[in-house]
Amino acid sequence: MFRVNVILNTDIGTRFIEALPTDDPQTVIWVPDNKKTLTVEKYVDTAADADAVRDQWQATLASQGRPEAGIESAPVREADWTTDWRSHFQRERITDRLLVCPAWDTYREQPGEWVVRIDPGMSFGTGQHGTTRSCLRFIADCRARRHGRPRFLDIGCGSGIISIAAALMDFSDVTAIDIEKQAIYDTRANSERNCVTDRVDARQNDLTQFQPANRYDVVAANLLADTLMVHATTISGLVRQDPPGDLMISGILQDQYDAVRSIYQARGFTEIDVQDDGAWRSGWLRRQ
Repeated sequence: MFRVNVILNTDIGTRFIEALPTDDPQTVIWVPDNKKTLTVEKYVDTAADADAVRDQWQATLASQGRPEAGIESAPVREADWTTDWRSHFQRERITDRLLVCPAWDTYREQPGEWVVRIDPGMSFGTGQHGTTRSCLRFIADCRARRHGRPRFLDIGCGSGIISIAAALMDFSDVTAIDIEKQAIYDTRANSERNCVTDRVDARQNDLTQFQPANRYDVVAANLLADTLMVHATTISGLVRQDPPGDLMISGILQDQYDAVRSIYQARGFTEIDVQDDGAWRSGWLRRQ
């Protein structure tokens, strides 16, 4: 087993990530507390595979004007690669009431708190990425403003962190979809850890084939900008019209945000709030 890694400043790193395949569970991204740099790691089986990854990454960075970036590769014990990443995953307070903790954290929940306990496995979602943090903050704020038990949809659920948080906040009919089988496995496992298996319906589903019986009061789409734009009509159609539903769009670089927002504004949405976190920008939209 070999590990290839590169440390980049956040601006360069986010653009580099945009160029990587989105369906590669062996690529892991870490963002430290200072949010000034990020680390991209990929685990492969052989030295030849590591050389190929290093060459590919070098070419990508060179095309982005950063040929001098230091990419390293080294052998690791196979037993280590599934556990050494845990040292990067620390407890994260998202709001006054909402925390995300590693599944192995011994933190004791305080009255009134929502504590999401996550083992991300091979899926995206620890609460430490700016797009996830912003999405979770929007959801917590939205829940405080909504009465009853609004229906909730998580598009691209990854580890299940957003769906589980919604279930703990007492949203109803929480549905989590992802095209990746591994993501559904991880979402179900994490739902069990948080005792919300009866409230989170995780389904492997292509967004274009997803046809629920009813629209949702709140939809979280933590995807990439290109995906949000290409599938804007489909995503918009999943948001309730009367009374007006809410849509959280995330996974967008700051210089891409206006283009994404304009597409949804053309489909009848208005911006309620916007948040920047590092190089990322996320929006809370509502049907007009």
